[in-house]
Amino acid sequence: MRTEILKNSLNGELFALRQTELDALTAFINSATEAKVGYEGAQPETVNYEVIDRAAIISIDGAMAKKGYTGLCMSVFGYNQIIGMIDKAEADASVDKIIFIVDSPGGAVAGVNELSERVRWASKPTVTFYDNIGASAAIWAFLGADKVYASPTTLLGSIGVLAVVTEVDESGKTVLTSRRAGNKVCGSKEECLQQLQARLDKYESYFYQAVSAARPGFDAERIRETFNNGGVIFADEAEWNGFIDGIMSMKQLFDKEI
Repeated sequence: MRTEILKNSLNGELFALRQTELDALTAFINSATEAKVGYEGAQPETVNYEVIDRAAIISIDGAMAKKGYTGLCMSVFGYNQIIGMIDKAEADASVDKIIFIVDSPGGAVAGVNELSERVRWASKPTVTFYDNIGASAAIWAFLGADKVYASPTTLLGSIGVLAVVTEVDESGKTVLTSRRAGNKVCGSKEECLQQLQARLDKYESYFYQAVSAARPGFDAERIRETFNNGGVIFADEAEWNGFIDGIMSMKQLFDKEI
């Protein structure tokens, strides 16, 4: 079943996602597997934009991954699809500005840096508006817009990378590798965890670099202190620290930018 495949794929996968949402995703997959509910009905999630007074509005409402899908009671937006919409908006003569409306707890690490770079180097002016939650990969991806705003009750942050590790019974299992590729597998649980920790730390450094590039002055130490080691803060504190450019309602955003 595809649920079992997806469940197994979480093991060791790297996420820039809030822990609460990752727990919910894992629980959902577990329950779907136990109930023998498949993802056979899942369809690729579509990401499009609408043009309002020469502004392309791209709305992201949910978790993200390199490829998106929608099915059952959850949707995942694809980084590649969002990049495609940016490409399309840049080529659209009726569009002068791109506005991202983002309500997302984050998503997978794979592919997020490509989206981050695409947003940062867009050829048309860009605006990000975080509404409700802008966390983890949602920060990584959209903080590099020319202007960044948030609604008053929005939570921002969760800057860091995590992974799901599932205990596996190794009894009776033999793994062979070619003679010059011994490091394709790890020899013990401790060794595996050390290798995974090193990967997490490396990707976190890429995340920090993206934040620093989008917000000069936010070096690693300031990021850690502002967000209390991967936590989240309200929009007013983020504005006070210079992490975002302002706080406003959706109506105020449209009055100001459109």
